[in-house]
Amino acid sequence: MKRTIKMLTKMVAVAALALILMTPASAQEGLSILSWNISFPSGNTKDFSQDNESFRGVAFQYRYFPQPSLSFGLYAGWQVFNGETSETIEVDREEFKGAVTGKQWRYINTFPIMANVHFYAGRSGGTQFFLGLNGGGMIIEERLDINIWAIKSSKWHWGLAPEIGVNLPLGYNAGLAVSAIYHYAFSAGEKLVGESSKHQWLAINIGVSFNHSFF
Repeated sequence: MKRTIKMLTKMVAVAALALILMTPASAQEGLSILSWNISFPSGNTKDFSQDNESFRGVAFQYRYFPQPSLSFGLYAGWQVFNGETSETIEVDREEFKGAVTGKQWRYINTFPIMANVHFYAGRSGGTQFFLGLNGGGMIIEERLDINIWAIKSSKWHWGLAPEIGVNLPLGYNAGLAVSAIYHYAFSAGEKLVGESSKHQWLAINIGVSFNHSFF
C-alpha cells in the first residue's frame, strides 16, 4: 500500500510539472481543485466491498485553459471502500483455491490517474457550469481478510469517468467546486471475488478551487 501511494504521488508530481512546462510564455489561466469525495459503489465494487457509501476520499485536479470555455488537465484521486460479510464464497487463485466461510473484512483502494477535457458555460471569473470527461488508468487494490488469512489483488485498469459540476467564485481567486464523477474501470485479468474484475462508483466531489496565471 505505502509503495503504491508513493508511486502515485511521484506520478502526479511529474505530470503536474509537465503541464506547467508545456504552458506557453504568454499569460494563461489555470485552475487547481482540491476536493473531499463522498462515493457510492455499484456493481462489482459494491458486491465485493459490501459498502453502501464511503466518506474516505480525496482528489486533485489541474486544468489549463487555452480558451475560456475549454480546458485540458489532470485528475488524480484516492477512494477507500470497506465492509464485512459472512457469506460463503469461492476463491480461485494461485495462492488459494476453494470455498471460504466465516466473517470477512473486505477493502478496496482506488487510485485514478487520468487526463481530462472540460467544456464550460457561464461568465469567466463568475459562476461556471462544466461538463467533462476523464480518461486514463486506475490502480485498484482489493483485499479480503478472514481469520489469519489475507487474499490480495492489485491491478492496473483502463477506465473512463464522465463529470458534471459547477465552480462558484468566493473571492481572492478562490472558489467552491462541486461535481459528480462516475468512474468506470474496465476488466483487467483475473478477478479476486465476484463475476468480474471491472469496477464502478459515483463520487460527489466538494472542494476548493484556485485560479492562477502563468507568465
